[in-house]
Amino acid sequence: MAVTDLLSKWLVHYDPIHRGWTPRGIAGAVCTTRGYGFARVGGGYNLYRGVVGSGIDFSSPVGAAGFDATQIKTFEWRGHSALTQYRYALRSVGGGGVESDPGPQGAVVSFDGTGVAEALRPNGVTNPSVHPVSGGAFALSWDYDPRGQEAVPVEFRVFDDGGTGVIDFMSVIGSVAYAAGVGRFGFTTGSFASGAVRLFAVRAVAADGTTDGSTAAMEGVADGLPPVVHPEVFVSLVDGD
Repeated sequence: MAVTDLLSKWLVHYDPIHRGWTPRGIAGAVCTTRGYGFARVGGGYNLYRGVVGSGIDFSSPVGAAGFDATQIKTFEWRGHSALTQYRYALRSVGGGGVESDPGPQGAVVSFDGTGVAEALRPNGVTNPSVHPVSGGAFALSWDYDPRGQEAVPVEFRVFDDGGTGVIDFMSVIGSVAYAAGVGRFGFTTGSFASGAVRLFAVRAVAADGTTDGSTAAMEGVADGLPPVVHPEVFVSLVDGD
């Protein structure tokens, strides 16, 4: 390892040249030791962010918390730009100031035109399917992958078009509770007239009512006809000898 590598790694946490008055030094309270020691001996967490599509800036923490924290806030002086998406990543910090690697996924937060954070959303459902079943009903099914989700869903809501060709997202025809670790979910609708064409949609919903916002629809044709009645069948024994 080159000497310059050792120096750069040392300066990440101990910075007597600038007396700890750097973004990392302030977040780690190194400035209180004039840059000669890591003051957060209990360790903790550092929060980083970057504009989506541009990468995360791991040289400048935007928030810090102690070792026993269950939540972390951004520094008041680190504001957000309007109409911008940020990806956040969390790193744990040991008592000597050494950070962990960030996780493979970061939380994404979108800010509206006034700079206010939009509600966090669950992921959208995947692999939706619809099949006609007996009595003119439909069996719907879909997958949910939690990886990278902004919020954990509490349920899935099912919508249809009422025969108009346009999904009515203001009217819920059914719901299915979310359960962690379950890959595929299903719902059976009520009966429709045979041959009726219906569009259906499924949205994941967070605890605060925020949905994934998907407008994807799936189409099915109801089959309400009873099974075909076979004509009478006569059986006779034939002597093969």
